[in-house]
Amino acid sequence: MKNSPTPIYRRDYYLLNQCGQVYEKAVYHQGIFQTSFKRTDIRISAADFTLLTHTHSIVQKLHHAAQGRKEKWFMNNAPQSLIHSLAISYYLRYTNHSRKIPNIECGNWSQYESILSQYLQLLTIGTQMTKSPRQSIDALIRTTGKHFRNLRFGHIHLSLDYLENRPVWAIHWDTAAMDTLDIPATLTHWIHDDLIS
Repeated sequence: MKNSPTPIYRRDYYLLNQCGQVYEKAVYHQGIFQTSFKRTDIRISAADFTLLTHTHSIVQKLHHAAQGRKEKWFMNNAPQSLIHSLAISYYLRYTNHSRKIPNIECGNWSQYESILSQYLQLLTIGTQMTKSPRQSIDALIRTTGKHFRNLRFGHIHLSLDYLENRPVWAIHWDTAAMDTLDIPATLTHWIHDDLIS
């Protein structure tokens, strides 16, 4: 199934196994006429990721990096399970120096009332243009992207894709914040996050 209206050269996922105890790395490609999905032999236990993120003080680094108003809202209102998954993405990108943005499977983020209400509010503003043009454009930017569903909080990006005919709810830390009307930030995001994905 195509997850994006535009081609995706490569997207890396870390998917939980059936027991929810091990992350398996998988690679997704989406061309104009064909998509491919392949699981790799790279596996890391959830317990090892927890140890790595605590050893390298990743959650503290995340709180330090999340200085934008929307990022702070997320860090203060999101459940710890989502923050932990975000810490794994941050660890893989900046400590492990992953070239690709690692999308970490995190479970259905729309089940959390605080996140769902933000998403529905942004969809309403973006589609009905009921607020000022600036708020409407901001809402559209925060809810669009190269995933099937998107929700952005500055550098924090929640997504929904369909892989192997099942929904994959994921989270990752973007190199550049895309949820603003700041043209340099939007270009930086496009070059570092979208262009190479």
